[in-house]
Amino acid sequence: MKILRILVLALLAAQSAGRAQGIAEAITPEIQALARGLENDPKRIFDYVHDHIRYQAYFGSKKGAQLTLLERSGSDFDQCALLVALLGSAGYTNLTYQFAPVYLPYESADHVDFKHWVGATKPNTNWTETYYFAAWMLSANGGFPFVDAFVGDYNDLIFQHVWVQLNLGGTNYLLDPSFKVSEPIAGIDVGPAMGLNTNDLVSAAGGTSTSNYVQNLNQAALRDKLRGYTTGLLGYPSADSKSSPQPVRPWGRVGLSTCTITGVTCTR
Repeated sequence: MKILRILVLALLAAQSAGRAQGIAEAITPEIQALARGLENDPKRIFDYVHDHIRYQAYFGSKKGAQLTLLERSGSDFDQCALLVALLGSAGYTNLTYQFAPVYLPYESADHVDFKHWVGATKPNTNWTETYYFAAWMLSANGGFPFVDAFVGDYNDLIFQHVWVQLNLGGTNYLLDPSFKVSEPIAGIDVGPAMGLNTNDLVSAAGGTSTSNYVQNLNQAALRDKLRGYTTGLLGYPSADSKSSPQPVRPWGRVGLSTCTITGVTCTR
């Protein structure tokens, strides 16, 4: 029943918008330069948006491609607009937006879920509370017009989502740049990381201090000490503390199989 219901919802609500260029996906000099820097390669362009633009849970396009690029964040609509602008700048014009209700588990063992998408920390120990939390985030706070759940299902959320269809050589590739798994990593204690010793720092600085001023500081010694702390901090990281965010993975939709576009997993 779940799959049937989603397929019915998708048939009723799915729509694709042809890409007559609009304001949201305007191709600016910055976007042109980025596309050239990515060698106008569709895989590298998709990877850039997918891996470097943070998801924000609001409905519709508020920023457009340029501001999404500048702020490195945006909704699914705005990330798709940036992807379309970059692909368009690279010469790929056979593009459409795809829009439909989708469902996603709030929590799952592999972390491909709503919780790790939006960066939430709340566990699903009480579905009523969890559902209202997600509904508040999407609907009340994010302006989503539609949030639902399956009767008798205490983990899956239904909401509206947008992605991009790219036609290459007669094959349609559905690209979802906005879904990415966020894994928290432990921070570091900066003081020990840089080897900070305040007594050594004060001793190196020298000079005379009062309640109102300091004077005759040893600038060379102070500079050397600060440079040493900087070097220590830059050279500190363990594998965990210096690692970049965990790999992100796109997610499938009901009725859509997976495909590969020159090595990048997407949906089709």
